[in-house]
Amino acid sequence: MNTKLPDASIVRKGGKYHIQEDGKKGEENTFLSLFLQSKAGMNWLINNKIIDNKPEESESPDYLFTNSQGEKIGIEITKLLIKTDKFEATARLNNIANQVVQYFKKEKGIALSLLIDIYDERKLSVDWNEILDACDNPGFDKIEVADKKVKDAIIEAITKRGIPERGLKEVTVIVPPHTFIVAYDNVFCSPYTSVHVNNSGVCKDDPFEELQEVIIAKNKKMDKYLEKCDTCYLLVVSEDGSSGNFACFSNKILKYKFDSRFENVYLLDLGVFAENKVVELRRK
Repeated sequence: MNTKLPDASIVRKGGKYHIQEDGKKGEENTFLSLFLQSKAGMNWLINNKIIDNKPEESESPDYLFTNSQGEKIGIEITKLLIKTDKFEATARLNNIANQVVQYFKKEKGIALSLLIDIYDERKLSVDWNEILDACDNPGFDKIEVADKKVKDAIIEAITKRGIPERGLKEVTVIVPPHTFIVAYDNVFCSPYTSVHVNNSGVCKDDPFEELQEVIIAKNKKMDKYLEKCDTCYLLVVSEDGSSGNFACFSNKILKYKFDSRFENVYLLDLGVFAENKVVELRRK
């Protein structure tokens, strides 16, 4: 009989590890927690006279707070995804990794921590042009086989190699034209699962137009949000490259003005150089 494992995983966001419940709401809970722990988030609680920082979970907007005057204060959470050449491949491998750990959790009662990397032949090439290309364009751009084929191959390789009682094991999984390097253990995060995909690439600097598009998409729903709350705020989350999001914001964002119907818009920047930086955006 398989052991019942928690419906949660260990994730690293904002430079710290968090226990995150599975599903979209679990991810949103992590983002909200990171925001409220920031200086900007603490000031937001104070300025809105919110005494109890445990909100009511909702939909459209995602969370409802009640302040000391009995007013409903809403927060809608959305993600900014910069879809560079690296995005789709990284997102697909993350999805595959999650399917693999869910298989072992449900079918075997095992909580795996899984890391997937792709072997890059360019790094060991005798051709200097290929070596330089690996330096100029590190990581991988696309997956040329079906997700199910990769998932099944990884599950088969791990099953054949076995689950270690302690420490890491590593398997090489060949699914032409790709070679995947998969490292795993069932101790580090147990009883929770964990996944990570190694990829790297050049970030897009200050993607203000894409950020504005995200805000405009949510502006269109403002009337619906205000049916449930008196005031509504927007939290936009920009994740790091492990999610496939390669974006980098400079201090120019402090002067840029965005078109918004929200009371305020905050950017939660989880990029590798920011690690939980929250910026209150300026409005036109």
